[in-house]
Order: sequence, then C-alpha cells, then structure tokens
Amino acid sequence: MGIVIVCHRRYDHLKRCLQSIVEASRFATRLRIEVLVNLNPWEEPLENLVAQFQSRSEGIQWHLHSTEKSLPAPIARNILLERHPDLDWYLFIDDDAFYDSQYFKEFEKCIFSHKDFGLFGGPNLLPPGSQGVEVASDWFLQSRFCGPFRKRYSREPAHGESGDSSLILCNLAVRKNPQLWFDAQLPLGEENDLIYRHQQIGEKAYYCANLIVYHHRRDDMIMFLRQLFKYGLGRGFVSQRHHRTFLVAAMVGLLFWTMILILFFPFAILWLLLTKKNSRKVAPGTYGALPIWGSWIYFIGVFWGFFNHKNRDQI
Repeated sequence: MGIVIVCHRRYDHLKRCLQSIVEASRFATRLRIEVLVNLNPWEEPLENLVAQFQSRSEGIQWHLHSTEKSLPAPIARNILLERHPDLDWYLFIDDDAFYDSQYFKEFEKCIFSHKDFGLFGGPNLLPPGSQGVEVASDWFLQSRFCGPFRKRYSREPAHGESGDSSLILCNLAVRKNPQLWFDAQLPLGEENDLIYRHQQIGEKAYYCANLIVYHHRRDDMIMFLRQLFKYGLGRGFVSQRHHRTFLVAAMVGLLFWTMILILFFPFAILWLLLTKKNSRKVAPGTYGALPIWGSWIYFIGVFWGFFNHKNRDQI
C-alpha cells in the first residue's frame, strides 16, 4: 500500500506525520508500506527531513518527489498516483495530520474482513492537549449542527457502509481502480467527487471508527469561519455535478439560519466584533454564536459554489 502525502511547507507537521507512520507500522504484520511524498514546492529542509526517515526506517519504502512551484493539491496528488501505479491500496493523509499507533493494525482487519469494499475511512480527531479556538472549532464540527458530517470529526461507535458525508480525504484509503484520480478542475471537494465516481462503478465505502488520525483544527476563529465557507464551496461544486437535489436541503438550511441570524443579530454581531483575527483565545459567547455564523456561512458557500461552478478556478 502507498501512503500519499502532499507537503505544503510545514516542517514540524510533516515530521510528526512521518513519525506516526513509523510508529504505526510496527503493529502491521501483513502490509507492505510505501510512503509517497510530494514536496509542493521543493524546500531543502523538507527534503533532508524525508531523507532522515529513509535512512533509519527499516521495512518501509520511501519515494520522494517535488515540484518547482506550488501546484493545486489535486494535481500534486495525481503526480504521485501516476508515478506509482502498481500498488493495491492508496492511503491519503494531510501533512498536518498523523496516525494513531494502531491505525495500520485496524486497517489490516478492515481490508481482510470486508473484501467487497473499495474505500475505507474513519474519524480525524483533535490531537490531545489542544486548546483555545481549536477546541471550540472541534466542538462545532462534532455537534449536531453539522448533521451527518460530524462522523468525520468524532469517534462515534459506528461501523458499516457509508458515503462521502462520513469520509474525508485526510483519512481515506482507496483500492486501485481506473477511477482513482483527482479532478484538477475541482479546487475544493475533490474527495467527494472521487467517492461519487467510485460509487457509480459499484465500489462501496466503509466507515470504521477505529481508523483514527489526529488532525489539528484552525486555531484562529476567523480562519475557521473561512474554512467553513470553503467546505460549503466544495459541496456546492460537487452537488452541481453529482447531487443536485442537495440544493433543496441547503436552501432549507440557509433560510433557517438566516432567520436565526436576524433574530439574534445584535448578539451575533457583537461576538463577531469580539473575535479577533490571529488570536487563539475564545471570545465570550462563542458556543452560542459559532453555530449561527458557522452554519449560515457554510450554506452561503454551498450556493456560491453551486451557481459559480463554471468560475471555480477564480475562487
């Protein structure tokens, strides 16, 4: 199996990610692990870091690639897939995420017990010891305000067939097949498009709560709200292509949260004014105002992405 990592100039995060691979590999008895890294773009300290792991990690094959300039993430991933086409499974993880020590052991159980499934995934949890805005962001992502998507961020005691609402690219394993590529025209929501295309050819997806990665949240509330807007954009792009009926649910959600925003407008505006950019402190009233702004911004993103899909390269 190949672990696909696109690195974006985050030395400390990449180091933690690679270290977690080494630690988790000790519990895998039936897997041949190869690590595919694309430095996007190339930087000497990052190359030296990967070289250090190559020299001291027995039983793991390391493949280092790089780009001269930063490319869109889907293209950078496709480069790795094209250059290493002969692996049975491809595991995708972000460079700022890291594996639980039992991950590969649990993955072995999944693929040998559920051979009729072609995609596997699980939750990405907040790393232990996180504080401030990260904790508040994680609370919102795990809450019922996020509907079925909350399974991506919480370890619910659930296993079984699933869809793109429960799976996320920073914790996704895909069996080799002709549909294993990322659409370079999709700047956001590319994993949703990938999962939909696999479902169209009969591949089934499986959610396992024991397949755990740890992933930092935004530690700046303004950046987190921006991230929620981008989540909505990606859902809008993909809904326009694969699942247009989602727009009806999005319309209901937008109308509801618009009414809530109007009803609590003074409170919501005051909280927004108290929320400072580049601050890791949680502003007073966050656990009341974040569901209002977060949900409203997400649905605005859905509509913006749905109706501007032809201009997505400009977003």
